[in-house]
Amino acid sequence: MKVIYQSSEVCPTRYNIFCIEVVNAAFAKFIDIMSNKHLVLVLLFVLVLPVSAQTIVDSLVIEADETVVLQGNKTIDKLIVHADKVSTGQLVIESGVVQVNKLTYRFALKQAEWTMLSIPTDIHNLNDPAVSNLSSVGLTQNSGTSRYLIKKFDSQAYANLSQPWVQITTPELKGGEAYLFYVVTGSADMFNLEFYFNNLSFNQSAGPGRVLVDLDLQGREILKNYNIQINATNVKTNDLVIQVYNEPENVVIPVNHAEALHDANILFTEDNDGIRITLPDSQMSRVIITNKKMSKVFKTIEYVSPAVIRLNDLKPGTYRAIVAYGPATEIKTFKLSRSIFRR
Repeated sequence: MKVIYQSSEVCPTRYNIFCIEVVNAAFAKFIDIMSNKHLVLVLLFVLVLPVSAQTIVDSLVIEADETVVLQGNKTIDKLIVHADKVSTGQLVIESGVVQVNKLTYRFALKQAEWTMLSIPTDIHNLNDPAVSNLSSVGLTQNSGTSRYLIKKFDSQAYANLSQPWVQITTPELKGGEAYLFYVVTGSADMFNLEFYFNNLSFNQSAGPGRVLVDLDLQGREILKNYNIQINATNVKTNDLVIQVYNEPENVVIPVNHAEALHDANILFTEDNDGIRITLPDSQMSRVIITNKKMSKVFKTIEYVSPAVIRLNDLKPGTYRAIVAYGPATEIKTFKLSRSIFRR
């Protein structure tokens, strides 16, 4: 199977497409065409078809870094396609009809690591030995020393700003959906996850499927839209331009100090014996308390929000707080009343 599209890809309408992508979970933002954060490699298993006389192929094995090109009508009795997190074997049919009696998709997974993948058709029970090898090698779902776990991307949770990857409790998968797989057998060896598909027939009328795109926006400015152009290689097709908003998860967004300081308020404590300044983080700032005319300094404090600045020693009146926060400086006014000193 040929790596026909690198980085990203447009599905041409004349192909029936089996898309599979694998990336580390730690590195994903997920968009509608199933992008997760970072541009590495899109892996497509592409089969194309018209029809004439049949040639029978008993067995065909395609390695993860290998491409096989076929012409004419063929029946493949056993097809084994290897894949890993870097690449997948590719079979390209330039003409004719291809029928596959039994397809084994063998994916080399690193154990104890979340890996993303997708399947082309629905699977109602992964534990069925006719569908996958999970049960035959002694793996159980979500429990046990030898186990497998699956997380599904929940677009509704993502829209509600919740954790979008939700662990599932049933062995059912939907074709075209993105899943994270996690396998533990107690060994450090790679685990060969196998999926089995029977009696496949591919024809030219089948429409395009979804494409999984992994975008690497590390080092790019965040909270900004980017136009991503997806170019096909080895196939004539129009380019696709999509817009991606770069809002990574678990990333500290740089503070606009001037804006944050302008929005900060001075709040009195519950006992009215001090103030807090509502800065957005624990970055060290400097606060100078002066009289209203700023002609006399009463206090100079190295301040970390939300600490309390005690005011018991000040008389009632109007005061200024000169706050230096990062590169920004602002003067804020507050008023002490006699009620502060009633204990």
